[in-house]
Amino acid sequence: MKLNKGIAIATAVFLAGALYADDFSDDFGDDSFGDDFGSSSASSSAVTINGTVSADARVYVDNDDVDEFDEIKDLSITTDPEAKLTFSYDGANTAAKATFKVNEDLLTENQANILDELSATAYVGDFVIAAGKMKEVWGKGDKLHVIDNFNANDYTDFIIPDYIDRRVAEPMARVTWNAPSGFSIEGVCTPTMTADQFDTDTDSAWCPYTYKTLVSTLESDMTTTLGEYAVAADSAAYDLYAAEDAYEAAKAKYEEDTSNTANAATYATAASTYSSAVEPYETALSNYLTYLSYASSFSADDILPDTDSLEYAQAGLRVTGTLGPVDLGASYYYGHYKTVSFDAISYDAGSDDYLNYDQKQTFGLEAAGVLSMFNLRSELAYNLTDDTDGDDYAVHNNSIAWLAGFDVDLPINNVNFNIQETGTYILNNDEITDSTYETYDVDYNSDDNYCINKIVVSLTDSFNHEKIKTELNGVWGIENEEFLIMPKVTVNVADDFDVALSGLYINSENKNGEFYGYDDNSYVQVAAKYTF
Repeated sequence: MKLNKGIAIATAVFLAGALYADDFSDDFGDDSFGDDFGSSSASSSAVTINGTVSADARVYVDNDDVDEFDEIKDLSITTDPEAKLTFSYDGANTAAKATFKVNEDLLTENQANILDELSATAYVGDFVIAAGKMKEVWGKGDKLHVIDNFNANDYTDFIIPDYIDRRVAEPMARVTWNAPSGFSIEGVCTPTMTADQFDTDTDSAWCPYTYKTLVSTLESDMTTTLGEYAVAADSAAYDLYAAEDAYEAAKAKYEEDTSNTANAATYATAASTYSSAVEPYETALSNYLTYLSYASSFSADDILPDTDSLEYAQAGLRVTGTLGPVDLGASYYYGHYKTVSFDAISYDAGSDDYLNYDQKQTFGLEAAGVLSMFNLRSELAYNLTDDTDGDDYAVHNNSIAWLAGFDVDLPINNVNFNIQETGTYILNNDEITDSTYETYDVDYNSDDNYCINKIVVSLTDSFNHEKIKTELNGVWGIENEEFLIMPKVTVNVADDFDVALSGLYINSENKNGEFYGYDDNSYVQVAAKYTF
């Protein structure tokens, strides 16, 4: 059923593209949908203003309850209007840029990202000095990298936005020396770090499975713990009330005959027992009320570590140049992983320090060149962590990551074929499989697959003087046996106004997979965009 839906989405989108290619005339504008900003601009003095206004409507079609045509109304639909505005200044020796972006998510959840980018640049001889809230891309990959570490990803809409659009700008400073010999040295530093962002609403379509599982675990444990405190408080209250009843009874008998030594002894014992029961009851009640207050005010949004401190500062150095027909580069990065690690054993022990962003250093190499009709690109990264031996279950092992691929213009219309293979190998993974704490290890894979690969493919074409563009993007997770397909047709309707029809089909049934938990998120989307 799901496979048929995926094929239907792709077929519908590309049939629409073919029909448009045959029927549309030459009266449409020249700008493409893929550009963030068009050539038209309004300027005041040396300041250039441009931007985009867009809106999309997305229908989620993976609903097994919809079996008949008249039930289509039950499908979930979302809309997302967005506006983006950029102010740019280019002087003889200086430049400045500010980009603002507004949509519903930014207004309600991530207001800091309304300022999408801000930079000031100075050109001083062979040096370029820049500072601000910026996006820095390292590596020769095509919208896919293993050595690009400075900026976090915004996954609130999964991986659907373009690579640079889903990167989160970071306050940073950058100095680049462009040597007369042709190579350049670039140094970058940031005072803090932004972690990867995602939808934290556990009922939403794009909330990650791992986060949902973590929150569910915490809430379940809170319910259990609160129940234990309630039982303890009830038990202490029962003991107190029993002691009080015994005390009142002993007191009454004693007061009837104060000369009775047995009654006096019973009364004294009851008074001591009652007095001893008060403190345990008060303690148990206080513990229950304190934890009840904590559980009532618990918010999953507050569980992730705060990275706004120098502890999470980042720094890096990159050297790039050309050797013959090949562009080469080498880089070093110091910082942290931007996805959190869960220390299950510390959590079970009651520690508050059970979520951490592991420190890492990345040593990177990159290369790109042209061989005949092929544009080649590659990256290689060695990630060094605090767990070099691989025996610390709470810290990521060292790892190697790679990327290799090419794109080629095929002799069929304007078709371009782009393919990249990327993967990761966890070093010393035998220390994980042989460990008593195997299932607690942050690198644990239930299939014992510690070499994970995926292939990313993009097939693009254009018709009618590039007024109609088609795309077919796909990702295949080899070991995790998952894949996604994203077809798209874009039509330049008039001047700088574009309309796009796109779709997404996801299949992932392996809990180790990158796309697991998104199996019901296949959709069809229509979008409109005006560039000015």
